[in-house]
Amino acid sequence: MATSGNYSQAKISRILIEQISVEPSKGEKAVLRYDPANERVLLTVYFTHDLFVDFGLTLIRYEFLSRIALEGALPASFSKECYEDLLAFKSQLIAAYTKRQTQELDGPSSAIGLKFLSLTEKGMPEPRFVEIVP
Repeated sequence: MATSGNYSQAKISRILIEQISVEPSKGEKAVLRYDPANERVLLTVYFTHDLFVDFGLTLIRYEFLSRIALEGALPASFSKECYEDLLAFKSQLIAAYTKRQTQELDGPSSAIGLKFLSLTEKGMPEPRFVEIVP
């Protein structure tokens, strides 16, 4: 993580694996829900109706995600723990995505598809698809 002024540039990844809309589509969605058992709010990302990953939202985690979404960078005052929590959540999302892909594939594919992310002049992510064929 590099620091610039009062903000640190936290790079989560330059490779886009999957996008999930907040609008429900084929079982995929991202929602905020209340967990009465633990009395907390969860960010839940569904890959299918039965395959999902929860991220417990504390006030600091919510602010962390909000700042990234709104400003594209983090104040240097945020702890490394928040960043590591987000990386752990990302790992869980990748594992769930891989599980869904394994369930959907009929046979092994020889081609590998990657989506690279770059930023537009307005700071919005722009995916670029590249296919690698052996």
